[in-house]
Amino acid sequence: MKTNNPHLLSLVVSALALSILPTSSILAQETGGRVLEEIVVTAAYREQGLQDVPVSISAVSGQTLAESALQKAEDIQFLVPNFTLTETGISTNAFIRGIGSGINQAFEQSVGTYIDGVHYGRGQQWRSPFLDLERIEVLRGPQSILFGKNSVAGAVNITTAKPTDEFEGSVLASLETEMNETIIEGVVSGPLGNSMRGRIAARIREVDGHMWNATLGVDEPNREDWTVRGTLEFDISDNLLATFKAEVGEFDVLGRHIEIINELPRADPHPIFGGLLYNEILRGCDGSSLSFLCTWDAGPGTSNVVKDELRSSNGDFSNNESSTFVLTFDWAIGDYDFKSITAISEFEYDENCDCDFTGAVVFDAALQESYDQFSQ
Repeated sequence: MKTNNPHLLSLVVSALALSILPTSSILAQETGGRVLEEIVVTAAYREQGLQDVPVSISAVSGQTLAESALQKAEDIQFLVPNFTLTETGISTNAFIRGIGSGINQAFEQSVGTYIDGVHYGRGQQWRSPFLDLERIEVLRGPQSILFGKNSVAGAVNITTAKPTDEFEGSVLASLETEMNETIIEGVVSGPLGNSMRGRIAARIREVDGHMWNATLGVDEPNREDWTVRGTLEFDISDNLLATFKAEVGEFDVLGRHIEIINELPRADPHPIFGGLLYNEILRGCDGSSLSFLCTWDAGPGTSNVVKDELRSSNGDFSNNESSTFVLTFDWAIGDYDFKSITAISEFEYDENCDCDFTGAVVFDAALQESYDQFSQ
């Protein structure tokens, strides 16, 4: 081959040189000798590599949760595609690929929640804060075979951190001054003998909120929660492991993070209310020509319908208590694994929603439930 172009000649020589180099050396240079760490999941109730599980699944490690400052289930939708979780005035809605149960309190969740193999069937339990987790797995699509008939949209499989063979501990203290948020979290783990290990984790959080309630003159939502979990592992034999976990906690909220924005006028030709906005009808109760129709006081801030973190409400609250006790046996029998999970859990909440979301006394919704569950 003849050419008078020196740049073309150098390219040809370089291509020939690369073609005779061993492929392995080229790959080593490209990767720098690094090997991707395998992600282990328990979507099939046993530890497997993420690529070996025949399910559409996203896994978030406990380290990622800590580094991203994710505090509750509603936060993980920012890391996991096709998963949404929304806390409304009267319910908590979880959807995977657009499928969920809606706001009916009597329905089991179509997106099942499982913590260490125990089903948490009430939507309200989604609001519980995270504490010392090993990972979260979001499984998309029906999971009825392994996780139960109600998990038709998918499942969220949460694994808490287990006791360690060596002593370790950590303490986290956080103070955020703008919303006066305080978080204190601690973990201690390690051996308690030749065949026993233990782990205890605790968390407390208080925050004033980021919205201003013009009716009551307070910051909302004001949150207070605390959780304590203890876990013990026993090596009964070389192939039989017993694990006992006890967890209790409360999470209470005063106020909501909901405000009215982008109001549209009433479209039908009503002789009195036609063409009026909702807030104009309510303000009619303060002395206008519509006052004869009204028996409530709209209060300050009702006419504010722009997104500015200012709301009106006569007071909302949600008080939640939970406790869970779980005994798990893992028995390796040759090439097979036998797992037994026995659990007793209790969940109770009492809440009120000022569901007209104004200072007027129009529509309050009170909800209470006491839920007891035994599962094996």
